Amino acid sequence: MEGHGREDLFDETDLSRTVGWFSSLFPVRLTPQTAPGASLCGIKE
Repeated sequence: MEGHGREDLFDETDLSRTVGWFSSLFPVRLTPQTAPGASLCGIKE
């Protein structure tokens, strides 16, 4: 999963004059319950 990274973490930090994303990535562990092909179809939907 990916986030835009523009959360208000610090009161003294002003991000209002910046452009773009400060991408933050979050790992996700998926455990398939069926055949891999069926899991891929479900994830794509």
